Amino acid sequence: MPEMFVFLYRILTAQCRTELQQMLEAEIQVCNRMKDECKKLTQQLQDSAEKSRGRLQEANQECNKMKKKLEESTAQRRALEEQNTKKDKRITEISSRLKHSDENARKQVDQMCQLLATRNNLMKERKILCQEVEFLRKQWIPKTPSEPVTPVMETASNASTENEVHGHITEGKERDA
Repeated sequence: MPEMFVFLYRILTAQCRTELQQMLEAEIQVCNRMKDECKKLTQQLQDSAEKSRGRLQEANQECNKMKKKLEESTAQRRALEEQNTKKDKRITEISSRLKHSDENARKQVDQMCQLLATRNNLMKERKILCQEVEFLRKQWIPKTPSEPVTPVMETASNASTENEVHGHITEGKERDA
């Protein structure tokens, strides 16, 4: 019997060995498939990581561009604000000058109006005085024909008065004739 046991033992051992070998091969195949799957997933993960890095770099570049644009826009805005402030000051200065010029012009116009009014009054008085002188001459000339009437002092204003008087005399003589 012992041979039988040995025989059985050998058969069982061979059978176990075959089964174990088959199980081992199956496990190896599963491990190989899992290894392939892991490699595949690792490659996908690496590809995805590379794409993500590429997108991240693009996003960083875009962010940097936007920062530069923002800085340029901010600098431009500041420059424009500074120009605007300078122009506002200039406008204020010009407005102030215009206001002073306007006030001076109004004062000058008022002075001119006063001077013209004074001149007109003086011209009216002069005309009245010339008429009175003419009237007095007419009355005095017939009484004293031998004495000529001459002005005391001849100045520019007297000369113009005399011209006006002579003009009135000429007009008077024409009316009398």
